[in-house]
Amino acid sequence: MGLINPVGVVGEGGGYRLVHGHRRLRACKDLGRKEIEAVILDAETQSEDEVTFAENFFRTDLTPVELAVAIAKQLESGKWTVEQIAAGFHRSADWVRRQIAITEWPDEILGALHSGGLSIAAAEPLAQVTEAASREFFVRQAVESGATARTTSSWLQGWRAMLPPSAAVQISPGPGGSSPAPAVPQVPCIVCSNVFRVDAVSHVPVCCECVRHLRDH
Repeated sequence: MGLINPVGVVGEGGGYRLVHGHRRLRACKDLGRKEIEAVILDAETQSEDEVTFAENFFRTDLTPVELAVAIAKQLESGKWTVEQIAAGFHRSADWVRRQIAITEWPDEILGALHSGGLSIAAAEPLAQVTEAASREFFVRQAVESGATARTTSSWLQGWRAMLPPSAAVQISPGPGGSSPAPAVPQVPCIVCSNVFRVDAVSHVPVCCECVRHLRDH
C-alpha cells in the first residue's frame, strides 16, 4: 500500500535531501519498508526559510504556542499567504487566522498553553475575559482543575452575566467554531472552585485586589 501523501525531497550532492515527511519516513522504517513514494521538489524554489519552515512542522513536536508563532512569522515574511499555509496543513483559512490570533492572547494564557496546562479549546473562552484579575483567577483554576472547554465557556458566560449592561453589549462575540456556552450562565465558586448556576450562588461583590489575594492564597 502506498502513501496517501508522499514525502518530499530535493536533489543535493548527487543524492536527495528530505524536506518534509520525516514522521512518515520514520513510521515506514519502523514497519520495515525499504522503499516509499517521494516527490522530487524544485530545489531552485526551495529557500532555506521554506525548508526550515517545513522541518519545523513535519519534524518537530511543537507546542500550540510555538505552532501559532511559527505560522504568524511565516505569514509576516510575505512568502506564504493564508491560503497557502492552510493548504499545506490541509486546514481552512479560518483555522490559520485563529492560529495567528493565539499569539495575541494574554501572557498567562500563553504560558499555560505552552506548558500543557491548558488546551486551546479550554483557553479560547478565557482569552475573551478582558478583566485581568478575573482572567488570571480563571486561568489558575482551569490549570489546577484540568478544566475543559465546556467549563471555561461557562465561566466566560458567568463573567459576562455579572458585567454592567453597558459593558456587556460592547463585547465582541467569540471566534467561529469555539465551544458553545451552556444556556444557563454558570460561575466557579471562589472558595471551592466548583461550577454552579449563577442563580445558585450568592452575590458577593469582590474587588480586584481581594480577587488577587484569594487567588494567591
